[in-house]
Amino acid sequence: MEEDEHAGNMEGMQDVLKAAAGIKTTQLKLRPGRQDWERAPDWIKYTSWPETDILALRQGCLGTRLARCEELKEQGNKLYEQDMAAAIQVYSEALSLWVWFDRGRDRASEDIPWVNSVDALPEGPDKEHVKEVVVALFNNSASCLIKMNQPESVVYAASKALEYDPYNVKSLYRRAHGHYHSGTSSGLEKAVKDLKEAQALEPGNAQVHATLVEYSRELLLQNKKDAAVFGNMFKRGELYTAHELEVMRQEAQAAKQAAAQQEIGADEEESRRAKEEDDPPLLGRNKAKDPSPMAMQQALRQMQRGVTRAGARLEADKEKAPAKGVLI
Repeated sequence: MEEDEHAGNMEGMQDVLKAAAGIKTTQLKLRPGRQDWERAPDWIKYTSWPETDILALRQGCLGTRLARCEELKEQGNKLYEQDMAAAIQVYSEALSLWVWFDRGRDRASEDIPWVNSVDALPEGPDKEHVKEVVVALFNNSASCLIKMNQPESVVYAASKALEYDPYNVKSLYRRAHGHYHSGTSSGLEKAVKDLKEAQALEPGNAQVHATLVEYSRELLLQNKKDAAVFGNMFKRGELYTAHELEVMRQEAQAAKQAAAQQEIGADEEESRRAKEEDDPPLLGRNKAKDPSPMAMQQALRQMQRGVTRAGARLEADKEKAPAKGVLI
């Protein structure tokens, strides 16, 4: 009995610890200094574990760092046709000379910011050359990831390249490929958008044009399909059953008629009261062709009462009227 109770307590404690760990993980992901890390694919996270020589080169002169980067880039190009995973790892190492995730010296920091040393370089031809190399490395990484069937990582790599060169046609084309292969309608729309930008930059690019035609046709068919699906959903009344729709229609019609009838009744009642007070019946309005003396006397009395009331209202109006020379 005690053993069962102990086991139950242990399970409860494990659940509490698991829930606490989940809360802590969520809090970490929401930290501003960690969001880039959480969104990044694994291949670029490798930049947070650089080799010793990379750490030293980051602090060295620009020429030495650039020479090592070019060397790694060529090495990755050679691996491209043989081993995609190895090639992208080399590309990542080359990129880590310029951009990286910084885990701090103790490697236990909750914040893992993205460091971009390219922006810190002095303006000039050297900085522009570094940008070109970084763009090429991200584009080559995107090409590897296309063959590795990792569309989200393709979009990430191409987007990073576009941060340094917003008008790079290769980056736009490869990002469009990643968006398209996400398999979503929004991805297809984004792919067409990227390809339109690429074609505007290079109207004579046959590959971009052919892919744009293909994706645009597919987007058109998708839009027609969506319009048919959602349009028919409302036409068929799928949000409500046919019975519910008929009941609502009848209730709305009945309410409309009741409101109209009430308004007519109010108008008639008001007209009747006004007629009784201000327009007593004349002799000629009686239904009888030859009214009796009693009816004649009753009509005369009604006329006298009407005249008396009219005179009283006239005197009251005179009393209420302001005297001459008094401002209203």
